[in-house]
Amino acid sequence: MKLRKDVMNIFPQKFCWKFFSVLSCAVFLCELAASGQSISVTPSAVSSTYSGVITLNITGLTNGEEVTIQHFLDLNGNGVVDPGEPLVDAFKITDGGASVIGGVTNLNVPFDSNATTGAITTALSFAPPLENIVGHHIYRLVSPTKRFSAQNINFLVTNAPLAQFITGTVFMGGTPVPAALVQASVMPDDIYVGAVVADSNGHYLLNLNSGTYSLAAGANNTYFDAALAPPLTLPGAMSVTNNMFLTNGTATISGRVYDSGNSNTLGGVSLELDLKSGNLVAFAFSDTNGNYAAGVTSNKWGIRLNSERMARRAYVVSQVTALSVDTTHGSVTNANLALTKGSALFYGRVADGSNNPLANVDIGYTISIQYKASGYSDTKGEYTVAVWGGTNVWSSYPVNDNFPLYSNYVFSQSVGTNLNVNQALSQNFTGLLATATISGRVLNNLGNPIAGVSVAGDATINGTDFTTFSYDTDTNGAFTLAVPNGTWIVTGLSAGNKALGALGYYEPDIASVSVPPSVGGVTLIAYPTNVFFLSQPQRISSTQFGMELNAAAGYNYTILTTTNISLPSTNWNTLLIVSNLFGNSYFIQDNQATNRQRFYRTLLGP
Repeated sequence: MKLRKDVMNIFPQKFCWKFFSVLSCAVFLCELAASGQSISVTPSAVSSTYSGVITLNITGLTNGEEVTIQHFLDLNGNGVVDPGEPLVDAFKITDGGASVIGGVTNLNVPFDSNATTGAITTALSFAPPLENIVGHHIYRLVSPTKRFSAQNINFLVTNAPLAQFITGTVFMGGTPVPAALVQASVMPDDIYVGAVVADSNGHYLLNLNSGTYSLAAGANNTYFDAALAPPLTLPGAMSVTNNMFLTNGTATISGRVYDSGNSNTLGGVSLELDLKSGNLVAFAFSDTNGNYAAGVTSNKWGIRLNSERMARRAYVVSQVTALSVDTTHGSVTNANLALTKGSALFYGRVADGSNNPLANVDIGYTISIQYKASGYSDTKGEYTVAVWGGTNVWSSYPVNDNFPLYSNYVFSQSVGTNLNVNQALSQNFTGLLATATISGRVLNNLGNPIAGVSVAGDATINGTDFTTFSYDTDTNGAFTLAVPNGTWIVTGLSAGNKALGALGYYEPDIASVSVPPSVGGVTLIAYPTNVFFLSQPQRISSTQFGMELNAAAGYNYTILTTTNISLPSTNWNTLLIVSNLFGNSYFIQDNQATNRQRFYRTLLGP
């Protein structure tokens, strides 16, 4: 594959937001007449399920001139950037420039593909959840040196041409909230699928595929109680009415988002603020000066960013809480967040089993579960992901943030590796279309369903390792995985906030399933971390007996044995002490098992 190898630099930003809200970002920019500069957008209107790119064309520049592109939500649809309308994206781009790492262009960062001096052409990914909020948008061309006046171009996102929709009104204190933002996530996996700007009466309508969704809403200086919006089911060719309720913030969390390397402020960054223990959530965007503010209530809050949205700026983002803030004693200022740019690059191509390119695939690289870097494949299937260079080991995995475009695919995996600063490494990925399904339930040791745990499958097909997207169990503990032909190992995830461990469980056994045909009735049994037991007894030889210790990792266990079960455990013999068990099982072997009957017991400790 050929990737552009320019050596100019450019400022990126891609902002993937899982929820949306209006930040109090007052923007006062003059609308003066231009002197030869212009900006156009192609296409000028798309539906929310558009799968192509958005092309910006800029003319009237000097040779090598740098400009800023700002993307606003035009909440009232008047074609003007009004005070309070959120800046949802911002990046700098240079005439003839590109962001290059290790000799390879970072395709996520907008670059100039126009060979004409004084003109810029750049293509922006429309892969959700990026630009696809249903409503009026404005792209603004700004001169950082104020050489020319700002220029606006309007952009419209319409509802997808679907036969079913969710509608309702957003209220606060019984009063409709004009221009509130409403976002839908498909359940039970809580994956963003779309958003819409409510009208002047707080009324919204969002066309979606049939399915089960959770909704969230936001507006300036408000927070949202997710407990008041339980998941709803949208049948085919029907509509569902669901009103939303916001609460006015009684305290404010405010601060600045900036680059840790040069302290430059970062505008158009989305922030999600979650109650540390509860269902409340608030949202914010940083303004043109990098400042943000969110209306909250008195409590302990965590602030998070989203890596998919920051790929356009080549930043690596924490997957856990980036900052903890306590407003129990009032509003908090200087809740600042510093972001660090990637200094090395993974690149390659994403294709199907017939080598056809797959566009808008979200490729994610992580350090354990702590940090994530993202990138989307373009129309040629080519992708790049900027990561930190150094000793950190990066591993990739399929990301289903572009649901439902690739919900019926599984993707190959890469081997974890680290990169040096300014190193670029090629890693290609293959996506296979599913031909069958594996369904089942996750239950605890008492037979009760475990809801909200992530389940995935792994298989080796023609010598290549593939992994399904992870899907969360519903209230009945049920899950369904879309898979191609092969032998699949199905298990609950071991890392992340929806992993078994995060929910207080561990899974001693895995399920091996062969398809075709589709397989149902798969049962995964998980045990509380404080439950441990011995299983799978087996006679190895006339003097050897074996079994499995099933337990949570990180603890010590003592295995006792006796030929007389009536004896108190203090009189049993110590067979083995397992220290700091790694994983969920440990094979126990007794080499003195010469008698016909023998009893074993496991104790926690020492």
